[in-house]
Amino acid sequence: MNRTIALIGCGNLGYPLALHIGQLGFDTLHVHDLDARKAARLKHDIQQVYPALQVVDHLDTHDLDVVLLALSGPATIAFVTDERNHALFKGRAIFVSLGRPSYDDMAAHDTLHRYLLERNATLLFGFGLEPGLVEVLMHDLASRHAPGIVRSLSAFCGGVPQQPTPPLNYDLLFGDRLPALNRKALMKLDGNLGHCLRFDMKETRFIEEVGMLDVYHDGLSPYLLRSPYLEAIPTIKQQTARWPGFFDSVRSLIALGLLDEQPLPGATASPSDLVHDVLVRNGRLARNRPDISFVEVVAELISGEHISLRIISRFDDSTGLTGMAQLTSFLAAWTARQVTQTPALCKPGLTLSHEFYDSESTCELLTAYQKYVRCSVHASAQLHSASL
Repeated sequence: MNRTIALIGCGNLGYPLALHIGQLGFDTLHVHDLDARKAARLKHDIQQVYPALQVVDHLDTHDLDVVLLALSGPATIAFVTDERNHALFKGRAIFVSLGRPSYDDMAAHDTLHRYLLERNATLLFGFGLEPGLVEVLMHDLASRHAPGIVRSLSAFCGGVPQQPTPPLNYDLLFGDRLPALNRKALMKLDGNLGHCLRFDMKETRFIEEVGMLDVYHDGLSPYLLRSPYLEAIPTIKQQTARWPGFFDSVRSLIALGLLDEQPLPGATASPSDLVHDVLVRNGRLARNRPDISFVEVVAELISGEHISLRIISRFDDSTGLTGMAQLTSFLAAWTARQVTQTPALCKPGLTLSHEFYDSESTCELLTAYQKYVRCSVHASAQLHSASL
């Protein structure tokens, strides 16, 4: 069977996504970006690695099995609600997106679901790292226990440089800005939902194979909390992990107004523009150096036992891909492969990552991470005996 996929968006994740598409046995890849030069460059680069993969840099086709969207949440919604794009498929429309659904407008989320249902189209939304792999692993760990057995569920996710440079001890992995947006972060503590700002508070956490890290709230998906497997868990946290120094430095920059994005009066540059320019020029903020990227999920049971699952990806010298790029891109590519092999997996409407993957398919996913990305996967003894 000839399997045909389109990749929309050829930016930071274009190359790793295309590499995984080549690994996973697709026959034809259509690449598209608003910047045609990016699509042409990606076509050239990926053909050097997978000469048997037919790569086309246009979208005038009606032969696609699936479309993979390396786009933001709003750009994803714009693409899937443009009915001209539904005509790209040989069968019904199936989209897989790395973008983040709106966590602040659940009514709009439900409206999008109804729109897709009416058109017999499928959108698998939030299939990156956060959201994506983190929610899959949290949901899987929670689903393995009867209600009332899990006291708390915590996720820790991060990408840190192998050779940190003080005082930030951070390298750019995506984009050209520090991940310093001080937005609201949702958490559940002692049965109650609450919010804090991301840089309000920090804790410490030791991650095996990485080290002692600062962790701070990044915010839960409100859709994940709807799951019956999580409703009975009193305390649920999703946190970002960084080397010590990053949190305190960013908190100070925010407090001083040095990360404001509005231009100064009479100037074209913002404080953030100037700060980032200085950090890059003085070598305090590098890009895409060797990293260690990871997700660890821990369930604390009422018995006092801790059940954990950890996946770690490191910089790949052979491809030049960061561990973060590999962790983030593989879930979307693997999911696209699964739906082309078994289209019945795709229900019409909007499906999130934790709704798509059950325990059996999560186990298959982690095995695939080990095989294709050479990630290390570690599970506690109790979980290992049951699944991995």
